[in-house]
Amino acid sequence: MKIRTKRSEYHTNKLAPFFPALCGVFPQQYLPTRSVGGRSSITNPGFQFNPMMPENDTRTNVTGRVTGSTPASILQYPWQTTSSDVIPTPHIANFQQPLNRMLSVEPRVMGGQDSPVGRFLWQVSLWAEGRGMTCGGSIILKNWILTAAHCTAAKPKASSWTAYVGMSALSLKDNSPAQKREISQIIQNSLYDDITYDYDVSLMKLKSDLVFNDYVQPICLPPPNHVFPPGMPCYVSGWGELDDSGNSPHPDVLQHAQIDIISNETCSRPDWLQNMVTSRMLCAGKIEGKKDACQGDSGGPLSCYVPDEGVWMLAGSVSWGIGCGQPKLPGVYARMTFFTEWIWRSIAQNDQTLAQTER
Repeated sequence: MKIRTKRSEYHTNKLAPFFPALCGVFPQQYLPTRSVGGRSSITNPGFQFNPMMPENDTRTNVTGRVTGSTPASILQYPWQTTSSDVIPTPHIANFQQPLNRMLSVEPRVMGGQDSPVGRFLWQVSLWAEGRGMTCGGSIILKNWILTAAHCTAAKPKASSWTAYVGMSALSLKDNSPAQKREISQIIQNSLYDDITYDYDVSLMKLKSDLVFNDYVQPICLPPPNHVFPPGMPCYVSGWGELDDSGNSPHPDVLQHAQIDIISNETCSRPDWLQNMVTSRMLCAGKIEGKKDACQGDSGGPLSCYVPDEGVWMLAGSVSWGIGCGQPKLPGVYARMTFFTEWIWRSIAQNDQTLAQTER
């Protein structure tokens, strides 16, 4: 099935001087000229460890965090499994229409496994009034999270949303170390297209700051010129459906699945997703299917560990797919490198706390 692509006038990432990855800090170059943020970018912020060599992991420092945050001790690794980790056998439904991945009934990542608390420190569970657990999100600053525009388009009122972080089991969302925050503002990308899911990104401002600790930390935003190469292993996480049948059991525990970056060239082949993938989108999955995001994962993170930087970066945000886990029909994500500048400029225009100190 073909769907139309919106052709809107929009500036591309032309300037792109080199920006380092930013983890929980606001880039000073986006502040108004008369203000000083105290949150300038630095080289190689984030967790300094090599996931392929955990025996050499120091896990002693978290640099470049917002002032007052607490360094986190990473206790788990997404690529580690135990004998109790079982990849469920998915039911492949024969859907041939594009579906967003906002929760309708039950949530779970397809083909995934349980994620103990502390694995995905930036994972957000978003609850909508009258709907319960509806979408996912990612922590990018102590008072800002990123999610999908199709989530906020369905519920545009900020007071309708509540964010939970710091837990793996939804049943423990009201217990420590989980943190609950109300939403004070939603910034939805003005070019979002609810037919093609192009420009599918929104920002949510929290009413009060998160406390960064061993269970809650931001993920790094990639610089606009960063490249996530095809074949790069990454992880999708969330409480989304097991399949697209609408009858999946409800998992209490956060799920994650290892999937691979797929080039837009491959993803746009006639026997794949044809012309449905724009330059604002990123494909990730497995050629054979079986591992994928699904309904309920919308807005959640596609997390990639970048060895050269020594940090976890947000490559994408769960957006849409045709069915879930079908061969040659990978999940489609909002491409973060395209939206990095929009994110920082939008926050700069809407967060007065960033510009309180005069030169």
